[in-house]
Amino acid sequence: MIELPEGWELAGDGQALRCAALPARHAFSTRMGGVSEGLYGSLNVGMHSGDAGDRVRENRERFRVAGAFDRVWIAVHQVHGPDVAVVDDAGRADREQADAVVCGARGVPVAVYTADCTPILLADRHGRAVAAIHAGWRGTAAGVVARAIESLARQFDVAARDLVAAIGPAARRCCYEVGEEVVAALEQADPGPTRDDREGWQAVGPRRPHVDLPVLVRRQLRAGGVPAEFIYASGICTLCRADLCFSYRRDGQASGRMVSVVQL
Repeated sequence: MIELPEGWELAGDGQALRCAALPARHAFSTRMGGVSEGLYGSLNVGMHSGDAGDRVRENRERFRVAGAFDRVWIAVHQVHGPDVAVVDDAGRADREQADAVVCGARGVPVAVYTADCTPILLADRHGRAVAAIHAGWRGTAAGVVARAIESLARQFDVAARDLVAAIGPAARRCCYEVGEEVVAALEQADPGPTRDDREGWQAVGPRRPHVDLPVLVRRQLRAGGVPAEFIYASGICTLCRADLCFSYRRDGQASGRMVSVVQL
């Protein structure tokens, strides 16, 4: 039996991880219930991972059905930066490269791909817009979380106080080893803890420092105006949970990919 935090559940054949509090149709994919084999086993949705294309297409369709999405999701090329793409009601993105995607059209799912980086899904409590964010350490340091929140406000008049955030599986402090230059970059992007949030994102590893991006992301969400009571984290480490998650750090270039999708 797979243990999950309260308020989180697996749907379908374990293919779709959901946060009950997020007020939009959504799901984080897992590695369960697909047709791929080997290191790609079994629900690899990464088309450029090296897996057979027909298997990836079948996996994507299985996840689309498990997530009950109206159509295939819209994603853009991720480059580990702070840029945000806006998707219109025809499913067209206004840029080809970005690490966050926002949308105010109903029935148009938007997505980001991950295999250790932190996926964040945002939804307006009044149903005006949603966002999917890919936050690796570079994007986190560059401010992609704040840029996505700002884009929702500018494009759709969505106030940060009205957002709900779900943070999916990612590399955590227990396993995510980095260099001192990464720690220095993230320290510059850390807005600092609040009185009721003292969990640190740094740890001393046996060889090099370890960091916990979901903790830092949560601080950035709060600094951007998202209420603490509306931020939910899966608590799942992609490196630890080989049964549930793909991990680039653990499996290398031949690792599968996961997708995080949200739609109004």
